[in-house]
Amino acid sequence: MLQVADLLNKNMFPDFRVAAGSKGLIREITSVSVLDAPDVDRWMRGGEFLIGSGYIFKDDPTEFTHFLDRVATKDIAAVGIKLDRFYHTLPSGIIDQANSLNLPLIEIPIDYRWTDIIETVTLYILNEKNKDVLRQDIEVAQSLQMLNNEEDIKNLIALIAKDLERDMVVKAPRIHIFNHFANNDKESDNGAYLNVFDTPSLEEKPLPKKGIILANLSLKMLDKPRWVACYRIDGEPNVEVALILKDNEHYPSIRQNNSMWRIVSLLRLAQLDAVLTLNQHDIEKERFLESLCLGLYNDLDIIMHKANEMKLILPSKAFVMMATPINDKSTTKEQWKPQSSLSYRLGNIWVTIHSHKDRTFDWTTTAKINNYWISLGQNVESLLNLNKSYLQAKQTLNWIKEFKCEPGAYQHGDLSLHALLANLDSIPEAKELHQRYWMPLMEVKARSKNTISLDIVAKTLIQVDFNVKEMAKILHIHYNTARKYVKEIEHVLNIKMDSREHKIGLELAYYIDSHKK
Repeated sequence: MLQVADLLNKNMFPDFRVAAGSKGLIREITSVSVLDAPDVDRWMRGGEFLIGSGYIFKDDPTEFTHFLDRVATKDIAAVGIKLDRFYHTLPSGIIDQANSLNLPLIEIPIDYRWTDIIETVTLYILNEKNKDVLRQDIEVAQSLQMLNNEEDIKNLIALIAKDLERDMVVKAPRIHIFNHFANNDKESDNGAYLNVFDTPSLEEKPLPKKGIILANLSLKMLDKPRWVACYRIDGEPNVEVALILKDNEHYPSIRQNNSMWRIVSLLRLAQLDAVLTLNQHDIEKERFLESLCLGLYNDLDIIMHKANEMKLILPSKAFVMMATPINDKSTTKEQWKPQSSLSYRLGNIWVTIHSHKDRTFDWTTTAKINNYWISLGQNVESLLNLNKSYLQAKQTLNWIKEFKCEPGAYQHGDLSLHALLANLDSIPEAKELHQRYWMPLMEVKARSKNTISLDIVAKTLIQVDFNVKEMAKILHIHYNTARKYVKEIEHVLNIKMDSREHKIGLELAYYIDSHKK
């Protein structure tokens, strides 16, 4: 049997809070339902845990009290309201009414998904009916008592990967584990997924935190585009675990989440003699700043109220900055980090919310001195639009990594030309352009007796902005010889170097060819 009080268990929802109706915590929960209409009580059968954001009552809180009267007659188990969406705190009248009815009223943090709550509660109820479903969890718990060395830990992780039928990549430097665990009960040092942690994310979503364990969901280009659930503990030594989902999966299940949390906790204990702790205030601050950057808030008053509670001073006009070390082999203590209180860690990336005024700071010098990449998102006029700046900063940082830029600070526009040129070959007309302006040079190269091939001459000519004298110096040839090579290129491609259109065509074809290689 699942009682309302069990929801607050550390293995379920330890950050849920009872706002009212504590005398009803012994009520039994038989199912979960979403509060999506004012008359949802008509379809109640008793024992439901009703969850919602309170949106349908935001304009008339008194209707909420009448609603509590009606659902109480249906013997529902409890009502859960997600805070910071439409209510920062529940009105006192609603709390008084729930207390008088002994109906548990639960406050739910903003970062929970309804599917997570429904799946967790439903799985618990089903497990109570069928204890065999818990067999693997019991075996894993027993195995934890018998781990003596690195190989024991690897064997256990391999068994979990097999049971979940998902590939996993695990990184725990202190105990020399950096392996791909296939879903066939084997571990591999040279798996195709070992670069998963360094692969830029095409898209990213948050996952629920558990204590000091941070988590996010990323779409990454591995052997094909795949969603990857990443779990980590930051600091020294760090722990990283990646669960690679199947082709048709976009989100890990609660069971998979629980298994990953166990693995990360196990690796932390194996690496450290003392348990790492993170101040509760820091957890709440990181959660708030991350939710703000991800655009989870839609009420400015709630944002400012939350900030005041945490003694954070938010700028009215802001932008997001991301900073990451180019080489992350050094320890966190040796690395530069932002001094702003509006910063949080996302893996080895620092995310900071800055005022518009901070954009004039010399971030480039800071980045070069500390061997960092820094990306700056666009300015936004309201904190409700901060997600736009966050997404732009993230895309810019991905481009910086992809193009292997020099240490420095970059804005979106600084790299847009690089991104355009890198994606030229995806345009349908690119193949024809490449065939027209570059392939003839390669065909001549195969049968030519020239000391320097024409494609090398063309490449060098483009790099010196079509300056024949500079090209001759770089290739260590006489100027007249260089001119003959240029004439031969014109003949082979049937172009004229004094034609702006032809030069643009040759240059674009070169970039397409470079990207293909």
